[in-house]
Amino acid sequence: MPKCGGSSFTEYLRRFYAADQTLELDGGNNAAIVEAFAKRSETERMRIELVIGHAARDAFPCTRQDAVRVTCFREPAERLVSLFQYTRREKMHPRHRAVSDANMDFDTFLTSGVTPETRNYYCYQLSRIPRDEIDRDPDAAVDAAIDFLAREFDVVGFLDRFEAFAGAVRRAARLYRGLERWRDMLGLLGPVELGQSNRAPERSDSTALPASTRDLIARLNAADMRFYARLHAMAGQRLAGGRCLVV
Repeated sequence: MPKCGGSSFTEYLRRFYAADQTLELDGGNNAAIVEAFAKRSETERMRIELVIGHAARDAFPCTRQDAVRVTCFREPAERLVSLFQYTRREKMHPRHRAVSDANMDFDTFLTSGVTPETRNYYCYQLSRIPRDEIDRDPDAAVDAAIDFLAREFDVVGFLDRFEAFAGAVRRAARLYRGLERWRDMLGLLGPVELGQSNRAPERSDSTALPASTRDLIARLNAADMRFYARLHAMAGQRLAGGRCLVV
């Protein structure tokens, strides 16, 4: 998910996989990338050990079915503040000009429609229910999103528990070198060392937002707010079916 620590975590994962064993998706051009990948021979596709990028779920049907599938979430308001700061700051971002030329403030960014990421992005990406339907019945969208995680993912974590998430992924995917696995089993291995790739110079602090802006975020993202709160409260549990661990 964008602005949820993916750059830092991807940097960590790349230490364990060669470039020619990696399929990278960019979120905006996934359909073309996945279509081209699906046309490769099964032997070529099964050589891919690491699939990374936004909306990597698009590649699930044509990648190894024994892969460990993981994703991480961030408190929705914090993610939106970070998204706005990033879009405004990074000149290479596809929506930078639209935001900077209009000198948008945060409230305008949320309501302008310049990006679909400001409306229930989590629930849409996981459920693929149209956004208008999500607005009409957010609880159904939350159920569908969590059901998808339960069916398709192995480890789900949160940016505010990033160290625990990284450790759970390390154990699930066995990302060890030398005797690290045995040290981990004995509780002697330290936490995963993560960098801070793509981190903004300013802090994404949603608590400093005016009440009116927080209310606006809640109205535009009712489903995502409920989804995050429900999932976050399940830390340490497995979702229905037993496959997906929430960290």
